[in-house]
Amino acid sequence: MSRERLSRRTVLRGALAGLGVAVALPSLEAMLGRSSALGQSAAAPKRLGIWFWGNGVKLDRWVPELTGPGWQPSEELAPLASVKDYVSVVSGMNVKSGNHRGHHSGCTGILSGAPLLSQPHPDSNFRSTFSQPSIDQLAAAELGTTTRFKSVEVGVSKKVEKGEGTTTQFLSHNGPDSPNPAEYDPVKVFERLFSGAEAQPLLDASSALRLSVLDAVKQDFTALRARVGVSDRQRLDQHFENLRAIERRVSEPSVIRKPPARPASIVDEVAREELVQRNQVMSDLVASALSMDLTRVFSVHFSGAFGNTSYWPVQASSGHHALTHNEPGDQPEVHAVTTFIMEQFAYFLAALKKAPDGMTGQSVLDNVGILASSDVADGKAHSLNDYPILIAGKAGGSLVHPGVHYRSNGENTSDVLLTLLRAAGCNVSSVGGGAGLSSTPCSAIQA
Repeated sequence: MSRERLSRRTVLRGALAGLGVAVALPSLEAMLGRSSALGQSAAAPKRLGIWFWGNGVKLDRWVPELTGPGWQPSEELAPLASVKDYVSVVSGMNVKSGNHRGHHSGCTGILSGAPLLSQPHPDSNFRSTFSQPSIDQLAAAELGTTTRFKSVEVGVSKKVEKGEGTTTQFLSHNGPDSPNPAEYDPVKVFERLFSGAEAQPLLDASSALRLSVLDAVKQDFTALRARVGVSDRQRLDQHFENLRAIERRVSEPSVIRKPPARPASIVDEVAREELVQRNQVMSDLVASALSMDLTRVFSVHFSGAFGNTSYWPVQASSGHHALTHNEPGDQPEVHAVTTFIMEQFAYFLAALKKAPDGMTGQSVLDNVGILASSDVADGKAHSLNDYPILIAGKAGGSLVHPGVHYRSNGENTSDVLLTLLRAAGCNVSSVGGGAGLSSTPCSAIQA
């Protein structure tokens, strides 16, 4: 039992390089009072997230053969086997908001349920923006009012299309031409989430966290530890152990300060992003932020709509978008890329599964609903039918668990968006616009 009552806004403070710093704390019994001990009567917050990759899938190797709770992972979904119970596959649904421009239309349709807004494009092939907010921002308007951050946006591959409007460059949108840019630097994400000096960066990649934020608040940590009860001390110790591990990783020279191992040509050096390392660090950072209740809404921009990311870990012979159009036959390299992407998504889900929910003793994955999808169904065809959709997490018991494979007969993908928003606790009667408007949730994935 804690010895005294603490404010939920309590942070640890110190100084680093002449600047004040603050480190957020996990939920503690001392913050909740005697009648709301952690793991007992305190209710867990619900959360909503987006995990997105570009250029679709190979549907013949994506869609599981079996439906219902007995589904087995297909070739491209095989990496999700270890977290299968937390994943539902939705196949056979169509983006109904229109296919005016392939990748552009898929982005706005699957992320907002509404048609795109086309814009003048004298200097590019096309240009567009979202006509309505993406679902993460619909959720943030309700779920993000009491947390330190309304929403958190991170990215992995920087190879996003920047010349065709906000639709393909960004995931999260508040509305037309109002995106929430993703952060691709793990050090900056760490500083933003876990340091109070947001307006003035404490550290940059060149210093590589040689001065530790956690060391700066050590005195305050020691004093607080002496004031709380045994169980809270254990939570504080675990919290700092987790943060210390992340701090070491974002300062690892091979990840932050030095370029990746260089191939023979400078072009390959530019293309050879450290996808695995960045995805792992970003996954752990998001998991910690959710576990600490710093935010309840997030988006992960793993790779861009018609992005030309070089998937060198699977020895892809060209950029992803080019590969989807130019590889002949049944496209084994495109298939290998999709499988690799699912390996990265599996790591993300495992990180959330390991992250304790500070209010209940469950994992964060138990109390989050995640939409994972892409900008098209098949990259070569630019099709928006039989859309690849994964729904992950239990959303506090609102989503079916263990997961199922639901095979639709051409229903509206916006039905899934509505289901996810309601599962996360959002009070919405419909989502989307135009032909993409939905007021009918997908009952197959509801608990």
